[in-house]
Amino acid sequence: MHQWESMQAEAIGTRTEVTAALAAILQDLVWLSDDGGHPFGEAVDPIYGSRFFVHAHEDENGQVAWLSTSNHASPSTLARIMDRFALNYCCTEFGDFRHPHHVDDDWKPTTK
Repeated sequence: MHQWESMQAEAIGTRTEVTAALAAILQDLVWLSDDGGHPFGEAVDPIYGSRFFVHAHEDENGQVAWLSTSNHASPSTLARIMDRFALNYCCTEFGDFRHPHHVDDDWKPTTK
């Protein structure tokens, strides 16, 4: 994402739509305030049993254009989020592409 000449993300919904969809996926999601102005929440990953954060980032038109999570979200959870919003890739904070649909919950490749 940081190597693109321009932002390529497309809107996935309004703040209200996206936060409601995430709350349906992540049953224990609690929305917290964030001084950056975008929705910021915390949930417990059902696979790992650990807390992780999710951010809904808005574009210049006020539409949510991408989501980010902390490192404690399992591949299964990331895949569910990606499927719900028809997202086509997952990237780490280091810029590495990840493929949660093609790994087990230890990030080991599967034959899918």
